[in-house]
Amino acid sequence: MRARVGRVVALAAGVLLALTACTSAAPGAEPRTWGASNPMNPPTHPHIARYCPDEPADHFDGDPEAYDTVYVCTVEDVPPSQNGLPRTKQTADRIAPDAVVALLTAYAAPDAKPTDDACPATMADPLVIWIAEGDDIVAVRAPVGGCGFPTAKAKQAFQDAPRETILVAREADIDG
Repeated sequence: MRARVGRVVALAAGVLLALTACTSAAPGAEPRTWGASNPMNPPTHPHIARYCPDEPADHFDGDPEAYDTVYVCTVEDVPPSQNGLPRTKQTADRIAPDAVVALLTAYAAPDAKPTDDACPATMADPLVIWIAEGDDIVAVRAPVGGCGFPTAKAKQAFQDAPRETILVAREADIDG
């Protein structure tokens, strides 16, 4: 009986989440980015954080030609350590300097206005990049379409930008 009630509650919660996700934003409201100002799987290793600090990402509205150093950091699960703790492999990549303008031009596109149409009840990685501004590093997210997901042009620019790996770190999940 308990398992059945649990399944009914879980189903009801899922339906409620889907209905909430499909409603459109109020006119004039910001596009729904679904908490997408941070990467879905943010880097946590202190050495990687030098290139990709944990801070909310904003929309890029600068001059794409004013920058030459952009980083992309990724986190992926790797086999557990010898003591059985889960681990991640975290990588800091630098975008090739001759590809920075194209990437930042795609990221400078404006966000779309929220759609009145139904949107998928899913999440999408905001495709955060980190731009070096002198001694500071600023997190920037891809522009979004009407449902709050990165635009196709921004996704393509993100995927096409050549990268050079500058640091790889592994980290055990001691909290897991």
